[in-house]
Amino acid sequence: MKVRLERLKRIDQLQKRLHELSAWRLMALGQQRDQLTEAHLEMLNALSEGLCAYGGPAAAATRRIRAMEMEIDSAKGVYDAQAKRSLEHGARSQLAGGALKTAAEQNRRVDQNKALAELIEATLHAKGSASRKA
Repeated sequence: MKVRLERLKRIDQLQKRLHELSAWRLMALGQQRDQLTEAHLEMLNALSEGLCAYGGPAAAATRRIRAMEMEIDSAKGVYDAQAKRSLEHGARSQLAGGALKTAAEQNRRVDQNKALAELIEATLHAKGSASRKA
């Protein structure tokens, strides 16, 4: 029972770390997506003003804007997939935590039952432990 409890503790720790890593990755992907969106807006603003609004620079800026839009769509897809993975890791972490709590409770009950059985056994075999009326 102790071996099982130790294994469940390691599994619980591993699942928590996996969830933390997936949440960290999700945060990093969200920041990357936000940076791309911000750069996209800046490019759109730059395209509508000044010398970049006409001629060759406008064509180059338009191509870059389209490329950024494709990058944003790709980043959103990656972000959504990572969000799903993070949610799965969170669910697994909660399941592992629940299994650990259940195993710890069972282990505690087994220990209590053993202690109670030993106490009863010692009480029954003790000499002169109870008064006897004849």
